[in-house]
Amino acid sequence: MPPPRVDRPEGRSVLGTICFNLLAREWGFGASMQATVWVEVGLLALTFALTYLLPRHARRQEHA
Repeated sequence: MPPPRVDRPEGRSVLGTICFNLLAREWGFGASMQATVWVEVGLLALTFALTYLLPRHARRQEHA
């Protein structure tokens, strides 16, 4: 079984869509990049906070 992928193309495409939509709305390049970075920081903070909802210990594997 291959190891799980850490990078996902969906995440890059969402952030790219945010950035290019802001550029299309005539934001400057610096302002659109800054907004995109803040969105990414917010998503990372949300991910970090949600990790505390995961169980602390793995379940025991039951043998049949």
